Amino acid sequence: PKDLSGKRITVLDNAPETAHIATRIGMTPVASGIRNALQKFNNRAVDVTGAPALAYEPMEIYKGLAPNGGIINWPKLQITMQLILRWKKVPEGFGQKSRDLMTNKYPAQIKKIVESEQTILKNYWINISQETKDKWNEFFRKSRIALREEGVYNRKALTLFRKIRCKMDASLAECTSKDKE
Repeated sequence: PKDLSGKRITVLDNAPETAHIATRIGMTPVASGIRNALQKFNNRAVDVTGAPALAYEPMEIYKGLAPNGGIINWPKLQITMQLILRWKKVPEGFGQKSRDLMTNKYPAQIKKIVESEQTILKNYWINISQETKDKWNEFFRKSRIALREEGVYNRKALTLFRKIRCKMDASLAECTSKDKE
């Protein structure tokens, strides 16, 4: 994280946690929307942004990467979407049908992601050490705890997410930390 101090980074207008994390690192948060974050990166208005591999070709991210940029080869950014509706206005079983639909589409979506990653030139990929990943994980953990204490993150949701991460990888330091989420 200390290597990013002084850099400008896009932070989504509706995600206050990204500005909090950027500020903790010493970065300059630049408020952005999903539509213009990559434009700011390509136009050099910011030094760092986050994006899925699916955006590489259509958003021409290679323009912002040239001549000496790179993509950290470690997925740590997650964008989610919630569907909020009035249950009385939707047919019976809508929730389960939606979950089934998304489950059935999952393999095809993963295939698209892998295919998109394969279009990215190999010289743009930056591999980082396990030690660096561990430092980042600890930084993110402390940030989540701070955001929980500020009321930005929900305590129960953080506990659930930690349990999922630890089920996927029990070797993570957060799985045995005394100040668990």
